[in-house]
Amino acid sequence: MVLSFPREDLSHYLDFMNHLAYQCHVILNESETLNSLKDEKFDITVIDGFNPCSFLVAEKLGLPFVAVFPGTFANGPQVGIPSPLSYVPVFYSNLADHMDFWGRLKNCLMSLISAIVQNQVQTKI
Repeated sequence: MVLSFPREDLSHYLDFMNHLAYQCHVILNESETLNSLKDEKFDITVIDGFNPCSFLVAEKLGLPFVAVFPGTFANGPQVGIPSPLSYVPVFYSNLADHMDFWGRLKNCLMSLISAIVQNQVQTKI
C-alpha cells in the first residue's frame, strides 16, 4: 500500500531529529567557541543548510548568512525555498517527483508529521 510508513522508519527519523537537537544544544552552549567566533568579526557566515542548528549559530553570532543546501531535508520552506507538495517529495518519503493521488496524500501527511516532529524537537533546544 502506498500510504504505509513502517514504524521502524519513523523511529529512525525521530532518533535522527533528537540527535540534531542534542547536537544543537551542545553547540549553542559552547560559549568559548561562540565568543571566539564573535571576536573574529566575520562579515558573513556560510552555513550548511542541512542542519537547522546552523541558522541558529548564525543568528547567535548576529551575522547574515549564505546557506548551502547539499540536499534539502525538510527545512527548505522555512528559509524560503519553494517546495510544492504536489511534486516535491518530503525527505524520507521514498516518493519521486511524479506522484499519483495516493502519493500526494502520503506526501501531505508526511509533511504534516515532519512539521509536528520538528516543532517538538526544536522546542527542546
